[in-house]
Amino acid sequence: MQKVNIKTNDEITSSEKISYQEIKTKNNSKISVTNFFLNGITFISFSGLLILSWLSLIWLYKYHFVFTFYRYEKLPNIAQIYFPIQINSFLLYFFIIFICISITITYILFIKEIIQSHSFDILNDKNKNYIIPITLNLFLFYIGELTHNKSDIFHIYYYIGFFSSIISLFYLIKLYYDADVYENDIIDFRLYVSNVSVYEFFYGSLITLDLYYLFYVTCQIIFHLYSIYNIKIYLGIIVNLCMGTVSLYICYKLKNMVIAFLFEIIFNGIIIFHYNFSQKDRENINLNYGEVISSAIFIVGFLIELIYIFIYKRNKIYYNI
Repeated sequence: MQKVNIKTNDEITSSEKISYQEIKTKNNSKISVTNFFLNGITFISFSGLLILSWLSLIWLYKYHFVFTFYRYEKLPNIAQIYFPIQINSFLLYFFIIFICISITITYILFIKEIIQSHSFDILNDKNKNYIIPITLNLFLFYIGELTHNKSDIFHIYYYIGFFSSIISLFYLIKLYYDADVYENDIIDFRLYVSNVSVYEFFYGSLITLDLYYLFYVTCQIIFHLYSIYNIKIYLGIIVNLCMGTVSLYICYKLKNMVIAFLFEIIFNGIIIFHYNFSQKDRENINLNYGEVISSAIFIVGFLIELIYIFIYKRNKIYYNI
């Protein structure tokens, strides 16, 4: 008779455990390699964003561009050139410097987390989706350097910037909204500082920058397609109203004070830019005060929203440490 090999229940259970452990080890190994790769990209992209954001200030001075924002200067005996939702030179510098500082603070905490905790998870996203907006904004900052060799194909950057800002905004808003950090019972001061740095300043600054840029580059695309100077005047009022309404809504939904503060800067910058025009220049180009009036309304709106968000967060456990 042929010998039959009969396994006991203990042997089967033991065999299943070994197979499960082998599969689990292989899966963990794959996850480990994937995480190592993603963490490497995160470090490189974040480091690049930090460096290029500060270098953009040099390019803004030398080439008058950051992203494809143009820095207008008031020069004697030269007529001012109007462009929709343009902010004046000084506040454009302030706006970019504030964003650079926000990036720098979060980057320092990011490096500190790597050194102390051997973790890349300060941005709190298991899927590493924050790599996408960080990389896109890194490229958008680099566009400012490319402007010193501005050619006939420069308008292509408008379209690249348009889609990049939409994608970046989608991920930044989703990351911010999904986090829901303000509802948690946070009592750890270190975690509090980390959350304020990442969500309030870092994400808030990039959301504001990308949102403002989305409307600004839309104006550049329209004016490139229809090079009629008078269209700028009406475009300025329409885009100003659209930008203000959308940004007020996003700021309210996200309850972010930095977004409200930076849009206060933007709309003040728009008004100051308008008053760089002499009365003669205004008459020559038929420049009215429509954009000034709408900007003033949004300044009041964001001030109210800033106070509301402060009171809202003041009553949350998150701020009662």
